[in-house]
Amino acid sequence: SMSRTLSESERDSLFRRRGSAPRQIAISRDALAVIVHPENPLQHISLQQVDAIFAKFPSCGLPPLRRWSDLGVQLTGLPDDVRILSLGRNAASGTHAFFRVSALCGDDFRDDVVEWPGNGAVVHAVAKNREAIGYAAAGSLGAQVRALGIVDDAGNTVSLDAESMRDGRYPLARELYLVANGDARGQLRPLTLAFMAYMLSDAAQSDLRREGLQTTSDAERAKAGITLK
Repeated sequence: SMSRTLSESERDSLFRRRGSAPRQIAISRDALAVIVHPENPLQHISLQQVDAIFAKFPSCGLPPLRRWSDLGVQLTGLPDDVRILSLGRNAASGTHAFFRVSALCGDDFRDDVVEWPGNGAVVHAVAKNREAIGYAAAGSLGAQVRALGIVDDAGNTVSLDAESMRDGRYPLARELYLVANGDARGQLRPLTLAFMAYMLSDAAQSDLRREGLQTTSDAERAKAGITLK
C-alpha cells in the first residue's frame, strides 16, 4: 500500500524488472492534519504559515516563523520567546513526501524538524510537548492532540472532517493506493486480484470507515475495473 502515486522512475524500474507496468488502484481517501497540543490556543493556520514553520527556505509567501510569538501565540507557563518544536514523518514515508509537495510548495524541510517513523509517534510527541506542532494522518488522531483548521486562499477556515475531505475543500486530502506487479503480459495473479477486489468490497470499505478513512465512491470502484468473482 502507498499514500502517493508511483514515480516515473519507480514505474520504469518495475517495468524493467517485471516486463510490464505495475497496477495501482485507489482504495480509500485520507488527509493529513496539522496538529498541536490541546492547550495551544491556536485554532487555524494557513499553508503559507505552515511552510514558514517547516521549510528551510520558505517560498510560499511568508518569512520564516520560528517562535510561537511570531504567530501571536502565547503558551501559558512557557517563555514568551519559546521556539516552535516542529515534528513530522521520516523521509522514507509517503506522508513526508505528500506534505512537502502539498503544504510546503515543494520546499525542503528544515534540518531541525524532528522526524518519526510513524503517525502514532508524531501524535504522541505533540501530546507530550506544548510547544510542538506536527502533521499526521487524520485516522491516527485522538483526543490528546487537536487538528488545526486550514485557512484557504479566500480567507475561509476549512475544518478537517469527512465532508471537507470528500468534496475536496480540505487541501491536504490524499488518496491511498494498492500497488501490485503483474506478469510479463501485465496479468495479475488470481490471489492478487482477489485481494484487490476485497479491498474495494463493501465489507472492507466499511472497515476502512471505522478506521477514520474516507471510502471510494461507486464510480471510482467501477473505474478500477476489479471485481470479486
